[in-house]
This record gives sequence, structure tokens and C-alpha cells, in this order.
Amino acid sequence: MQLIFNDHSMELELYNTNFVDAWCNWVFNESNELDLNFDYNRVKQLHSERLTLIDKLDTILNAVNEIAVSMGLPDKWHYELSDLYDSNFLQRTHEQWAMISKEANEKHLPLYDAQVAEIWNAHNQKLAEQSKHYNDINSWVHRIEFQYKFFSMSRVMFNRSDEAIKSYSITPGDTSFIRDAVTVPFNDIGRPQYEKFCLSGDVINVEISNYNNIINAVELSGNPVQTPIDIRFIKACIQQGVEQWGPNVCIAKNKEIDTQLMGYVVISNFTEENNKMILRR
Repeated sequence: MQLIFNDHSMELELYNTNFVDAWCNWVFNESNELDLNFDYNRVKQLHSERLTLIDKLDTILNAVNEIAVSMGLPDKWHYELSDLYDSNFLQRTHEQWAMISKEANEKHLPLYDAQVAEIWNAHNQKLAEQSKHYNDINSWVHRIEFQYKFFSMSRVMFNRSDEAIKSYSITPGDTSFIRDAVTVPFNDIGRPQYEKFCLSGDVINVEISNYNNIINAVELSGNPVQTPIDIRFIKACIQQGVEQWGPNVCIAKNKEIDTQLMGYVVISNFTEENNKMILRR
């Protein structure tokens, strides 16, 4: 499956559960594409924030490059510029900053280089005149990375009648302790079993409900989050003879390791009009 935003895509791997089979049969019954009604204003705001962050990073990189040229420094002191600002570019920029900074500052390590330290200090003297510092490279790289990494959208609705999925009952095998790239919103009255346990220690309670109501929406998350399982939860379920339910129902995960990919695909490709987000099978 793919998540596509304005013709830019990322590959998703479907979870191997009975629910996912039923969910796919439901949403892709009429077409192999599912239009998602995303929050336009939220993505617009994120896009605007991204442009501001990119401008900040460009400004410090250009300032550092100008100093490197004026000092006649070798290539290691010159930073690449980019039109993409994807995770690969940010990673290369950070690696370059980290290596120079280690050589200049970590006197306790064999890679420390007094000459690099002298040039690094000369950079900062010149950058201080512009109220900047060499470490600003690190700060702005991480700010952009964090925006991508922690991208999420809750209750992204789609136009499908829920009648076809009402006959399916979620089972413990459909649930997970991971909140992955595409999940089902919790829409029950009450709490999932594990959430209730973490508040009260109960694994049996009238408040507990485990995804009895599936709605025509998904939740998106760029960075998978693992919920730690308290060993006391497992013991309580065994002692009381009940099955263990995870707090999430996942549909798909990112095929790539890159946890910044979803945020990058959506935020960087936003336009003022004619935006389209779809899931394609």
C-alpha cells in the first residue's frame, strides 16, 4: 500500500491480521484508491513553519560557507545546499557538522585536531558579528528533523459507509502495543484494557472496551511508538483468565527505516490549492 500526497508517495506494509484483510476489503471494495480528508489548515501551518526553519538553516550555512571561502579553507568546511531538505540532506549536513565539531572540541579523544579547533573558533568570532554560532547548524537541522519525525494526524476521515465493517469484531490478535504509521482511531465509550490497567490495575472493568466501534477514519503517525508492557499486566490477565488486548489497532507500517519520511512527504509537498491525500492499494 502507498500513502500519496500530491503525487509524492511512501511505501507502506500492511499488518498481517484478519482485521486488516477485512478493512482492506471494506475501503478498497469500489476502487484501489481511498481519498483522505486531511486537515488542510494544520498542514498549511506546518508547511509555513518548515519554510521558516529552512530559511534559518540556509542563512547559517551560507554564512559559514562565505567564511570558508574568505579563509581559503578546504572542502570539508564547505556545506552543500539543497532544494529538497529531506532526511538524507539533513543527515549529511549533521554528519559534517558533528565531525568538525568533534575534532575542534573533544580534546579527550584521539580525533581532536588543534588546527581544526583554531579554525572553528575563528568561524565563531566572525559568526558572532552576525549573532550566530557554528552550532546553529545543529540546532536548525534538528528542528526540521523533529518536525518531520513527530508529524501525525488524528481522525483523518474518508467517505465509506461503516456498514460493511460493522460485522467484524476486533480480536486481541488484531491489537498491538505499537502505534504505527496507519492506525484505527479509538471510538468506543470507555477505555482500552491496557489504558485502564495503567490507571487502576484492572484488566476486567465495565469501563473497558476494545475497539467495538470502527469508524471511517484513520490516524497517521510518522514515528512508530512502542508502548512498554508492564509485566504486572500480563500476570493480572493470566490470573484472571482474560486475554491481553493491546491499546492500538494497526493497519500499516512504513516500509522504510526513515521515521521522517511521512512528515517530509506531506509537509514539503503542500500547495495552496488542489492538495490530495490518498491511500492506494
